[in-house]
Amino acid sequence: MLVHRTKAGLPAAFVSGVRMALQDVRYLPLLSTLIQDKQLPVDMELFGPDSRRGTALSVALEQQVHPVEKPIVNRPLLVATLLQLRADPARPGPYVAWCGRRSAQDLVGFAAANHCDLATLELLQART
Repeated sequence: MLVHRTKAGLPAAFVSGVRMALQDVRYLPLLSTLIQDKQLPVDMELFGPDSRRGTALSVALEQQVHPVEKPIVNRPLLVATLLQLRADPARPGPYVAWCGRRSAQDLVGFAAANHCDLATLELLQART
């Protein structure tokens, strides 16, 4: 409800929505709303106070933030959703995960560096 009434803080909400969707599929509609209704570019460059640099797709490829996040259970579904929303898996980096960990110049390399599952890697490779 709040998303429809504001323009402030949408990139930060987008990152948070991606991180939450890794754990709970109920956050997937928020991402579609931000991209389609609020017209956020799905490949917009995102920066975080934790040294994160990348896009929504790279945020979806990062490892679990211990101990504050629940285990990642929806990564392939989330990545497929972002790809359907026109995220570009061939977009050049650099990509840097939270706290400066795991970086790469391309998303397939970033996914591998972050130990993504085989299903996610196959989704990315099929689109590049």
